[in-house]
Amino acid sequence: MSISAIANRYGRALADIVVESGEHLKVSEELGLFVQMMRESEELREVFSNPTISAREQKAVINAIAEKARSEATTVRFLGVLADNRRLQYLPEVYRAFVKALDVRLGIVEAKVTTARPVSKAHQSKLVDKLKSVTGKDVRAQFLVDPSILGGVVVQVGSQIYDGSVKNQLEQLRTALMRE
Repeated sequence: MSISAIANRYGRALADIVVESGEHLKVSEELGLFVQMMRESEELREVFSNPTISAREQKAVINAIAEKARSEATTVRFLGVLADNRRLQYLPEVYRAFVKALDVRLGIVEAKVTTARPVSKAHQSKLVDKLKSVTGKDVRAQFLVDPSILGGVVVQVGSQIYDGSVKNQLEQLRTALMRE
């Protein structure tokens, strides 16, 4: 089974559980911290991926970290299930799949908004509100700056791209003039 299939299976199952129990924010935050710790600690990555380290020993490490972080029981149980099934090394992939599944269940879409210059918080808020009305969903927007678009805005929501950049408008004008 591919890592992606494994991650999706665990991520969707956890999303179902935490949405139903209302723990989605806390569990998402805690798993994100575990993923961050894995990225920053070679020793932790070794403990989670080494087949000679038993699930019991892995769970002891999880419990020690969770106790200090005061993690939710759901988070600890989920990490324990990953340990029991020798899947802890896939935690970053599982977490990404979990966040995606959670977004689907909560009606949230991600948007990348690119502008030529930084946009004020007020304008960001207006853009997000407009995207909410267009998509009919809550929007988690990531704002990027790319001076090469010259002006305007480029918005990507999923695979849909709305290109209102000056660069694109100039390119369309150039193409139209070349046809004539």
